[in-house]
Amino acid sequence: MEKVLQLEGRNYQWKKHFFDPLKPLLARVPIIPVYGNHEYQTKKFKHYFRPPLNSKGKENHNYSTFVYQSVRFINLNSSAGSRTKRQLKFLKNTLYRAERDPNIKFVIAQFHHPHLSEIWPDGEKKYSRKMVNIFKSFSKRSKKQTVIFTGHAHSYAKGHDHDGRLTFITVGPVGGHLDRWDSKSRDYLTIHKTISHHGWVRVDVDGDEMKISRLGSLPRDRNTGKVRVVDQTILNRKKFEVEAPEIYSASIKGSRLFYKASPIKVLGSANKHLSTQIKLIYANTKKVAHLNRENIYSGYRKIIDTLSDSKLNLRYYGKNVKEIQIRYRSNNLDWGPWSKSFKVKQ
Repeated sequence: MEKVLQLEGRNYQWKKHFFDPLKPLLARVPIIPVYGNHEYQTKKFKHYFRPPLNSKGKENHNYSTFVYQSVRFINLNSSAGSRTKRQLKFLKNTLYRAERDPNIKFVIAQFHHPHLSEIWPDGEKKYSRKMVNIFKSFSKRSKKQTVIFTGHAHSYAKGHDHDGRLTFITVGPVGGHLDRWDSKSRDYLTIHKTISHHGWVRVDVDGDEMKISRLGSLPRDRNTGKVRVVDQTILNRKKFEVEAPEIYSASIKGSRLFYKASPIKVLGSANKHLSTQIKLIYANTKKVAHLNRENIYSGYRKIIDTLSDSKLNLRYYGKNVKEIQIRYRSNNLDWGPWSKSFKVKQ
């Protein structure tokens, strides 16, 4: 899902910059890349890479799908000239089949342009958002763990949809230029981490569990060449019940809401606390706020030790909160039910 080679490229460039460095890997593992903005639908890309055959036994370099064991893989083209309604229809039909197939435990998709990029918002594409919206609807209906891999932005990023069991990861570059945080960069609530470093992502599926590991070197490893696990996500196809929390106290001091509640309890699993939603109840309306345990970007690292005893800045919500309800989400992307409403002390 990341760029393979700039423009057409000469044969010696493909050999020097792609095939030779990856020779140990290519000898053992098949590679199915998707178009990036630098390939520009070139003839050499089509010559070197063969997509999976479609149901009619034909090749389609723009979009394709295949099943390996319990995973449905979907390859899409988000580049200019290929952002078609036909591809969106293909995606909907493919997910329709995946939803009804009990043998499909996970869905993995890849396309080049992210729908959201904290570090480089100019790299976002509206067409990618259309595709992600289709995945959102699918994950909410099917409850199947779905992961989208993208490239384009030269940094690693990971986030989760607020509603469905949908994870989106920008893989970033193995080498070369890195994007850095600047005045145009944005902190998105659905993106939990953005880290500028070289690396790659490995996915391991074992039965009902999928492990996604970000491997690479951090700045402090520059002189040693050490490769470490920079980030890891473990997703299970099973839904583990998250109990409704009990609120112990809620009060407003200045512009902040302080609350304390029972800790998260996930039945049959050791899953940790990923997020908390707070339903703010006013006299005539309701609003929902979202808190994530982690928010990492550009050297900024915010870790909330406990999402059951925390605070919320009411600057964007208004202070006249009468009551609140809260609910918890586990690392497995399972939401629990809302708590009983609790009166806020002003």
